[in-house]
Amino acid sequence: AEAVRGLVPQARPRDYQPQVASLFHSVPLTQDSGPLLIGERTNANGSKKFRELMLASDTDGMVQMAREQVHEGAHVLDVCTAYVGRNEAQDITKLLSAMVTKVTAPVMIDSTQIDVVEAALKITPGRAIINSINLEDGEEKADRLCELARRYGAMFIALTIDEEGMAKTAQRKLEVAKRIHDIVVHRHGMSPGDLIFDPLTFTIGSGDEASRDAGVQTLQGSSSSRRTSPAYARSWASPTSASASIPTRGRSSTRSTWPRPSATDSTRPSCTPRRSSRSTSSTSRTAR
Repeated sequence: AEAVRGLVPQARPRDYQPQVASLFHSVPLTQDSGPLLIGERTNANGSKKFRELMLASDTDGMVQMAREQVHEGAHVLDVCTAYVGRNEAQDITKLLSAMVTKVTAPVMIDSTQIDVVEAALKITPGRAIINSINLEDGEEKADRLCELARRYGAMFIALTIDEEGMAKTAQRKLEVAKRIHDIVVHRHGMSPGDLIFDPLTFTIGSGDEASRDAGVQTLQGSSSSRRTSPAYARSWASPTSASASIPTRGRSSTRSTWPRPSATDSTRPSCTPRRSSRSTSSTSRTAR
């Protein structure tokens, strides 16, 4: 004690590179070689194969699907066990208990239920992402999620949805994003880097005249948010959402033209959901 008496500890850095982490390693959200790829095959609502394994209580099979996504290039794995008539909290904790010691990638906890999110965070080592925070049910639920995120060191996917529903225009998307940012950062003291915004989109193939420019509005909303403030610079988007309901040939064209950030453009961090090349029931997103 005498040897260090009077010494002042070195100040902790105030700026840090946003990243998530598993039991094994950390993953920066900004990748030098391209977008951050988020594997979504471990999702009972997006993968028939995963859902069937879950209904059969085949935990080893589900873990193998997670490992295959990492092998195919996913940096983060979205995990969702929500299914009608089942105990979602029990299913996700059973899976994560096995998965976090056998799969190297960090986890994104995908659930609308606060008790499920907390149960998953309790057994997930490293730093997880909560998917998601939004304002559909007002600010009270958002506040509770922020409390959990601070307690367990998690970060958020933030959806541009409020009490009026999903924001459709670029301006409305920006307004909702700002509101969520202020709650998370100013009210709860979290870092702007703890947010990845999902501007959402309706499919452009629905036949609804009002949704014909849905993809354009999403891209413009993402761009305007980045110009407004560095705090909104990181977002993710899924080409599969925009291209749903389009015939196969059209889907391929739509996805091939979906913009991806340059690896040298540091002002455009990116995250993308990733579809496995071996399964049409999987999903992929890009964070940008």
